[in-house]
Amino acid sequence: MSLDFHEIIQRAEDAVKGVKDPALRAVAFGKIIDVLVGGKAGAGAKIKASAAARSSVARSRKKVGTAGYLQELVDEDYFKVQRSLRDVKQDLANRGHHVPLTSLSGPMQALCKRKALRREPKKINGKKPRFVYSNW
Repeated sequence: MSLDFHEIIQRAEDAVKGVKDPALRAVAFGKIIDVLVGGKAGAGAKIKASAAARSSVARSRKKVGTAGYLQELVDEDYFKVQRSLRDVKQDLANRGHHVPLTSLSGPMQALCKRKALRREPKKINGKKPRFVYSNW
């Protein structure tokens, strides 16, 4: 079976016409082109292609909740200056995310373990040392 380039493109476009998600449509289009040009894969390849596309869409989703809010701060370079947990809590509250102070320490520590942030003890106003967080 020999198809010319325009016919291959037309078949692939027809095959993905009903897919609404642009990322999923692009992945499916590429896989269909591979199948039509190479002719190596069968129905199993179509199933694998759609599963791979779904997993890539799932990975691209943002985190939600406290961890997601903190990741936004990291991405915005908020921790360019050292910040205490109270500073972080206040800024999140200003953004409309009312997170208890006790719920911040765990996700902040996780960011430190991933080396997204640095954590150091620092005396604030002569009181006992508290941890402050900053970029590496």
